[in-house]
Amino acid sequence: MVQFTGSAGNLANLYQIVDRKNIWLLELQNGAENRLSVELMQKAINPALDIVEKEHFKLRNTPPESTPEGAEYKGGALIITGLRSQSKFFCNGFILEELVNVPGLLPGEMIAHSFIKFGAPFPHGIGALFGEKIRDPRILRETGLGYRFTPQELLKAEIVDVLADGGTEGVLAAAYILADRVSPSAAKGAYGLIKKEIYGGAVNQIKLDIRTPMPKLKL
Repeated sequence: MVQFTGSAGNLANLYQIVDRKNIWLLELQNGAENRLSVELMQKAINPALDIVEKEHFKLRNTPPESTPEGAEYKGGALIITGLRSQSKFFCNGFILEELVNVPGLLPGEMIAHSFIKFGAPFPHGIGALFGEKIRDPRILRETGLGYRFTPQELLKAEIVDVLADGGTEGVLAAAYILADRVSPSAAKGAYGLIKKEIYGGAVNQIKLDIRTPMPKLKL
């Protein structure tokens, strides 16, 4: 286990699952609501991703004859969860001031409700990501308006892959099954490059990190 700490204590733990050697679990622990902050991104999430990527490359480039099992690398996966002990929040959104004012705070997936609720515009990268991932115009419009989708609606719209009961542990059990199914795609290294091409427009927008300023009203 690798533990990541911040100014107020523990931020996250990273585990390599023993009985699934090539699957990693990142448990976020940033307070009761687990809000995304600059500190969480810089001191926990980004370093954890670096560790997983480095280990993935090492395993992928190790010849089978050099491993104790003598087996070829079968690929890997990363699962991210909220605080497992409370079985409630994965993440309850951003710290608004950081979201609007601090560059570089662009996680891969987020809920649009926070933006419309607080009157904050999308950073261009997030808008581009929604456009790449959500192809149904009606669903995309509802997302931009902050509609709260039910789990069944998300599944029907193909925004999520699987629904699971049983709290955090039930979701984790389903996530392990999904990870076992998709992890072989990462074995040869091409999967990430293919996704980069498919979502290249959004990736480029995220790198540019362009922000739309809020208009100032004159009274």
